[in-house]
Amino acid sequence: MARSKKSYPEFFRLIARIETVRTMYLFAESDRRVRDDNLLVRLNCRIEYIDKKYVAHKGEAIEITVEFERRLDLARDDPKFGKSFMHGLTLKKNQRTAAAYIPSDAALAIPTYIASEFVTHVEIQFEELVRGWSPANHVAFATMDHLLGE
Repeated sequence: MARSKKSYPEFFRLIARIETVRTMYLFAESDRRVRDDNLLVRLNCRIEYIDKKYVAHKGEAIEITVEFERRLDLARDDPKFGKSFMHGLTLKKNQRTAAAYIPSDAALAIPTYIASEFVTHVEIQFEELVRGWSPANHVAFATMDHLLGE
């Protein structure tokens, strides 16, 4: 009996220029023992490159949010960091967003890297959209030349 070949999803690529950066820091105490520590970095971007299948989104705005979270349990003196993962990508006619949880050091460094122009673009690799949404499997922050391998 012949084995069936496992099929792997096709990946697509989007590169967006970072236009503005907004950061928000939240520190909350839910009770006297537990504190939550969050940082959100919202990047307002413009799509400069996207694979042919989704070219209708080229030139459109997209909001990309990266965040980290940490929970501090004072009774245990043991911080718990949120795990890094991609929320996914939404590309619809009137809504273009992406979000990811990333390590705290990276989240804290992104605004500085953007201000110094060490980072000017965001690249997202994603699977085929289903009803305008796809899991994203890769996010990179760099210059356009670096992302294009030039």
